[in-house]
Amino acid sequence: MLSDDNLFYGIPDPSRQGVDGVTMHDTDEIIRRVGIAKGYVPISEYRVDIGDGTKRQIDWVWVKKNLKTVVAAFEIEGSNVPSNSVDFDVRKLKFINKQHADAKCFIVTYSVRFDQEHLKWITLKNTGKKRFEVKAGSDNTIKWLPESELRSLINKKI
Repeated sequence: MLSDDNLFYGIPDPSRQGVDGVTMHDTDEIIRRVGIAKGYVPISEYRVDIGDGTKRQIDWVWVKKNLKTVVAAFEIEGSNVPSNSVDFDVRKLKFINKQHADAKCFIVTYSVRFDQEHLKWITLKNTGKKRFEVKAGSDNTIKWLPESELRSLINKKI
C-alpha cells in the first residue's frame, strides 16, 4: 500500500484566506504525483480521436511504461461545471474506453478558484455531480471523483 506521507509534500496548503479546498493546479499536481508513485507515466493533454477524424485532449492519462497502454484517464473540472462541459468530457472518456477497454476514467473536480473581479478566493458551488449523473446515465465506466476523494487514488487498484 502506498503512503501519502510525502507524496503531497510541496503542494501549497489548500487553505487560502479562510477558503478551504483544492484548485485546478493542485488537482493537476496530485494526479501527476499519484501516477508516478503508482509506477505509471502521467501524460497531460493526451490526444484522443473522438471519431470523424476529430482529435481532442484528455487533461491527464496514466500510461504503462510501454507508453501505449492507458490505464487511467482524467478530465478536471470545477465543481460547478456546466452541463455542456460534462457532456463533452463524457464523450472524450468514452472514446478512451473504446480504445483502452480496461482504462479507468474519472471526472475530477476541484472547489476553489481565485475571483479576479473581487480579488478573493471563492468556493465553487457543487452543482456538477447532478449534471454528470444525467449525462453519464447508467454508464458506469466513468466515475465522478470529487476533490475530497482524490487522495483515495493512492490506494485504489488501477
